[in-house]
Amino acid sequence: MTYLYSSRVEKVRRDPKYSVAEYFLELMLEKDSFESVNSQNVLKELFSQLGIAGPDTIKKALSEYVYPRYLSEQGIARQIDDSIQDIFVARQDIQQNPKFLHVQNDILASKLPKMEDLGYFFGQFSNNALETIKRFQTPEFMRVCGIPMLAHWMRVGGTVKSINDFEPDNARRAFAAFKHDDVETGVPIVGLENYLMYVSEYIPEAISKEVILLTNHYDIYLNYIKDDFKAKNLDPTRKMVINALTKLKKNHKHRLGYVDKMIVYLRAYPDIASESRINVIDQVKKYFYEKEYLPELAKYATNNNQLFIVEDKMVDLLDNDNGGKKIPLGKYVNNISKQWSMVEVAEALNSDYYLFNRKVAELKNNAIVKARHLIIEDLLEKDMTLDFFYSTTAQILSRLKPVLIVPR
Repeated sequence: MTYLYSSRVEKVRRDPKYSVAEYFLELMLEKDSFESVNSQNVLKELFSQLGIAGPDTIKKALSEYVYPRYLSEQGIARQIDDSIQDIFVARQDIQQNPKFLHVQNDILASKLPKMEDLGYFFGQFSNNALETIKRFQTPEFMRVCGIPMLAHWMRVGGTVKSINDFEPDNARRAFAAFKHDDVETGVPIVGLENYLMYVSEYIPEAISKEVILLTNHYDIYLNYIKDDFKAKNLDPTRKMVINALTKLKKNHKHRLGYVDKMIVYLRAYPDIASESRINVIDQVKKYFYEKEYLPELAKYATNNNQLFIVEDKMVDLLDNDNGGKKIPLGKYVNNISKQWSMVEVAEALNSDYYLFNRKVAELKNNAIVKARHLIIEDLLEKDMTLDFFYSTTAQILSRLKPVLIVPR
């Protein structure tokens, strides 16, 4: 098997019923009636632990719950094609690079890396890289999988360096990729009112446009008010979010375009989140990630002949898979959803740049593999199978249908 199958996936694939579960998933995604002898046998084998009533129970769940609610239109299950692995090969290369291992080991052990090791990746930007590590090498800057966020930043920077090892600009690109989350992480600490000061002081001019472009400013503002509501133990309504953004607009005069767009959006859709499992703020975050942040990134990169910025964002999104089973299901599904949004934006560019299109195809296949596996993993649960079947469709299929199905 290829890299796309993590150790967690491989463990599930060893289940003797894996191929049956995979076949059932494809039949389900294509709204099969399960009346043929072949499909009936699939039900009997996969759900044998439910006894003689199992097949009819699952068929009823499909016809009364899954198909009407999540698969209303006819579609075809997306297939896996893992023949392109450019980003993965680059990730493998750095994992076998002694200098990367030295830096990463120091970061994970809360030590400062040696300049000679940082210099291999970041060249003339190594001093700034070391300063960045000093600023963020504290316990509060941890990812949900339990390791420092700096480790993620270093993997992204190192992978970008490896992909572009023979290009003269590789150190600058690697450093910009390493700093991709700096503003999003640092500005909330120093305060939104210090945004311009922060960028000026901590983001070198040589990479400032790229880093600012990679920064999701919608998230900065939304996370700010989300944290404020959380501190007050409040579950905000749409109106409360509008009021919070309006107050923010009055107090912080810079970069107001982001706040204005979100206020207009919230006012235009009075029923936002009323029928969604996602809360108001997270739904706004999702909308602006898909409809504004990624398209703005792609538009700038295309207009300025800098598609590599989109490539570096794809490296970041693929690296967010790191942590596997330690990532909560909701977060993991969200990562896949973000990858798919990037795929849709990148494909819409209709680029004729071969190497760029290869990376888009790799990201696309990764999302499909991970989405399929999440469902198959639940289908193979042997205890309370029917419960898992319902929860799978509610939590996974409901959010990842575009990843799993090609509409007819």
